[in-house]
Amino acid sequence: MAVHLSLSEELDQEIYDKGIILEIAADMPEKLEAYYDDANGVSHPYITINTNVKSELERNVLKAHELGHHENCICDLFTAPKWIRQKYEVLADRWKLQRIMPIEKLICAFDAGNVTPLALTDYLEITIDELVSGLKLYERIKGPMLKYGQYSITWNPFNIKRDRRRRK
Repeated sequence: MAVHLSLSEELDQEIYDKGIILEIAADMPEKLEAYYDDANGVSHPYITINTNVKSELERNVLKAHELGHHENCICDLFTAPKWIRQKYEVLADRWKLQRIMPIEKLICAFDAGNVTPLALTDYLEITIDELVSGLKLYERIKGPMLKYGQYSITWNPFNIKRDRRRRK
């Protein structure tokens, strides 16, 4: 029997499988919600999340973003120039987008009847702000409309339509 894990459990397992230590810290600046650290001299990479982040949905978004840094970043962003930091933030955001709201999952959500923003965020286990920014990012990457198999997806306003005449 297959066990369905929540997004939080999936991300925690992925973090563990990659040998990353996840810690929740109270001694972080209030403005800093989370960071990824794989600097020289550290035995294992760390993802640290501020204790001020109370919502599980917000933690899901932060974990996915910091995993994006683990997958893409090749330098210490704390000491890197601003343009390098910006580049790696964009890469982490794109990785996060593919991880927490891939197009296939958006289609499954729509097919299951989750058509309102709140229903989508419940299905995806993310915040409403993350849903909006993810849809804007998809629009920048894919253009205003995407043909995906039997589906036509528009990003603004967000809608998915199935064309039964098209093949999968």
